[in-house]
Amino acid sequence: MLAACFRAEKEDKRVEESESESETNPEATSEDEATKQETKIELAKKTFLDKLQNIDVLFKNNPQLIDATVVPPAKPKGNGMLMGPAVDGETKREGDHVFAKSISSYPLKPKKPGDPAEEDGVKLGDPICDTYSFEVFDSKNVVFAVADGCNWGPKPLEAARISSTVFQEHMKSKLPRIDSVRKAGKCLVKAFMQAHTRILQAPLKRGINDIWETGTTTLLGGVILKLDENDDHNAPYIFVSASVGDCKAFHVSGKTGKVTDITRGNRPPSSVTNVNDPGGRLGPYVGKEGSADLRNLGLFTSLCHEGDIVMIFSDGVYDNLDPQQLNVPCRDLGIDADEWEQASTDEAEKAKDEYRCKFIADRLLEKSDESDDEEDEKKAKFVPLEQFSTVLLEHAYEVTEYSRKWMEEHPTARMPDARSKKRDPKFLGKMDHTTCVLVKVGVSE
Repeated sequence: MLAACFRAEKEDKRVEESESESETNPEATSEDEATKQETKIELAKKTFLDKLQNIDVLFKNNPQLIDATVVPPAKPKGNGMLMGPAVDGETKREGDHVFAKSISSYPLKPKKPGDPAEEDGVKLGDPICDTYSFEVFDSKNVVFAVADGCNWGPKPLEAARISSTVFQEHMKSKLPRIDSVRKAGKCLVKAFMQAHTRILQAPLKRGINDIWETGTTTLLGGVILKLDENDDHNAPYIFVSASVGDCKAFHVSGKTGKVTDITRGNRPPSSVTNVNDPGGRLGPYVGKEGSADLRNLGLFTSLCHEGDIVMIFSDGVYDNLDPQQLNVPCRDLGIDADEWEQASTDEAEKAKDEYRCKFIADRLLEKSDESDDEEDEKKAKFVPLEQFSTVLLEHAYEVTEYSRKWMEEHPTARMPDARSKKRDPKFLGKMDHTTCVLVKVGVSE
């Protein structure tokens, strides 16, 4: 996310604007300054409130499901929110049906005289600024999310953790009231608004009267809901999610093993072949009031059956499933162009989507002898979620091995630009904080 979210000049400018405001009124009391910041926070809600006025346009796929009726759980009992990572490689799980893990694929921090960083295994970019979270309910509802803090350091980490925590709290409190897909969409957007508000309030709680003294983060969060069996949708469950930024969600059919990118198209067109722009983020970014960047805020749905799998990835996972990042020629995937940048946005996105989905399916489906049991043949057999998570994250780590070693051996040099024709073709993938959450639908303990 470092390349996708780093906007130093822009954010420095925001800070300078904030400082200049204080300089023009040197006699302003701390209380006056706090009130001014609270006013900005209230103004920053407007971008979300405007979106809520016409919630239907935020649904980016399956418009026929917006009016679907949801069966709200009367008194859902949750098993408690689980969130991580606290350290590189930390996992959280709920039985064998929910699994989450984060790693860093960045190189070790350069060792300096008297600095034990390398011996301690400290990496560039530590601590990991991704955050995963989930809670499973006895009603078979699951609320889960991935937040990807923009840039490195304590501020983006703070933003990611705040957004995850607030999202979980808000959706848990509203779960018994969600009786339609449209209502679910509204609750999700309001959860994002609450998360953004709490991020802006974070500096004030630390005694710093400046909303810009915090970080920004992308967020993809969703909920698995039960559909009214009287609705003719041929599925008992639905996954409804909201996304701002460039995390992605995928659905895997438990019957056929088919993999679908639920969030296809959530990246801005310019980012399909150039990952420098996440498309949006929570936290102070737009205007003096610190509004969120909601350019690609969207709602996404996917019908689900018991045994299906829903996965949320940060870009550190799926960018390393990108054929362009893996130096796969676009012509090999049926595109009539010499370079990926020459392909149209639609055909590039389609080719990349198909490549990623095939990669996931090939590694998620269990390889076994054909069964004589007709019932078994009708269902796809998956490797355990933990095993698949390991495969995904190890792939991201192995793909970036050459780049990581090069940076460790050349600590003061600048790595060649990914778009340079002189770049060594062994520079594959993208080093990043890398996170996945995998949920098997229709299971609770």
